[in-house]
Amino acid sequence: MYKIVICLQLTCIFFPLIGCTQKTVLDNPADLPDEWAGRKLYNTQIALIYARNETIAGEAENIAISASKDFTSQTDGKATKGLIIVTDPGDAQNALDARWIFDEITTQQAQRDGNPAPSDKQLQEKWDKLQSSFAESGVEIDCETMFFVKPIALNPEKLADDLDFPADASKHASWAVAIPSKKLVRNFFGTTIKAALESKDVGAEKIVIILLMPLIEPKVGEKSAKEIKALIYDQLVQTQADWDDSLKKAEMSAYQDKNKEQFNMFQPPSTKKARKTSD
Repeated sequence: MYKIVICLQLTCIFFPLIGCTQKTVLDNPADLPDEWAGRKLYNTQIALIYARNETIAGEAENIAISASKDFTSQTDGKATKGLIIVTDPGDAQNALDARWIFDEITTQQAQRDGNPAPSDKQLQEKWDKLQSSFAESGVEIDCETMFFVKPIALNPEKLADDLDFPADASKHASWAVAIPSKKLVRNFFGTTIKAALESKDVGAEKIVIILLMPLIEPKVGEKSAKEIKALIYDQLVQTQADWDDSLKKAEMSAYQDKNKEQFNMFQPPSTKKARKTSD
């Protein structure tokens, strides 16, 4: 059962998306490529979206719109436009590798916590520790894909260096993120749990997990979509030019407090109901 729990934790930590087609498509900026890294450019009101097809772009647009509506209704700020790169199964992995993403996620987390950026040595130690935990679990995990199901903030001014993007995205986007498609998340979750269930050390609890799968899988998808939404909301906060750091921190703290329930995917329904009635 330990290995099943580890896999569930990993899939819950490293997950997003809800589906729908795009709402509004604008003309593409002349200086941005209409196609890049196997993805087409969809220019919407809220973001420039690079995705394999319109449906996948629509998934991303829906989440961005939801984050923008929350931002404009809960703050005095004005939503800025960004760039979203969506990775679907089989897509080129944004010219990045798993280790680069791990280092970037770790560094960004340290900075959000108010700590200095970790050194190369510290990053290597954290990477080695993560790899050891994978080995000890005894379950074969697709490490490459795992890091691409984790949404990550990118710097529009550095896309040319980091992703070999052939244009200056910062002329059109104040922020940028790389996110997974709904299908990529679903595939990773399924293959990871399947690998855990096939482990030699998994016995009778396999039946329990199989029975719980219909309940667990939607929760992972919901948590993933909310994680992307929170990331985009954070980008909208961070790109308010007339806000100082203390105001940005206060606005994000208020958002997190207001949406605390959505980040706790295994919170019992009875607890949620009790909280609603107590407000």
